Amino acid sequence: MSLRLNGDVNITPDLILSVSTGFAQGINDRVDAAWSGGLGAAMSIALPIYPVYDSEGDYFIGGTNPVRVQELKKWRNTEYRTINNAALTYQATDKLILRGSASLDYMQINEDIYEPQELILTEHAGVSKRIPTEVIDATDAFWEDKEMRDSIEFQFNDPANEFTFVSFFGRVNYNYAGKYFAQLNFRADGSSKFGPNNRFGYFPALSVGWILTEEDWLQENKVLSFLKLKAGYGLTGNAAIPPNQWRAIT
Repeated sequence: MSLRLNGDVNITPDLILSVSTGFAQGINDRVDAAWSGGLGAAMSIALPIYPVYDSEGDYFIGGTNPVRVQELKKWRNTEYRTINNAALTYQATDKLILRGSASLDYMQINEDIYEPQELILTEHAGVSKRIPTEVIDATDAFWEDKEMRDSIEFQFNDPANEFTFVSFFGRVNYNYAGKYFAQLNFRADGSSKFGPNNRFGYFPALSVGWILTEEDWLQENKVLSFLKLKAGYGLTGNAAIPPNQWRAIT
């Protein structure tokens, strides 16, 4: 399910506010894969002599039984995501346009697993998990049992894996005669994955372009309809590391 809304507001003849917002919900009913209980287990440790059901019609538990796992275990991922953008565009002169924008991208993923008593072979009822929250003696999954869901104060993040990321981005475009272009970008990224003394990185970039087919000496060319030369140089970074690695080990 997804919803999206876009709109522009002319605050003044020279100042325009543009907004957009979107919401999406995705539900993924999952099953165990590979050797965790799926096809890999069926091909390897689930011997051909193992039945799915025993003589009394119950699931066979004397060895690996992938069918038992698939039919008894409930596993669902639910994703909620909203992307919001706002921008102000101001036409200062006929040749100068200023634009500022801000964005918010928020995503929450609930991973729910329910393993009933018949699957985990315990004296109590099943175990319901909304990772990392776990409830023992549960009778159903969180998404099915509203009363249980409302009684729990969920912990959505593991503090050891929490991190924050912030970016600031600026851009200047220059266009002369519709054929000479220049663009200057500057971006500053900060991540709590890095230590306090190295938390921010700064990444400039510059590019220039030239549309040759707009030149008088090439406009009559019958072969080329559009030819542009472009060159650019910039710096980039990488924050794809686990959180808290900068902390000293004591």
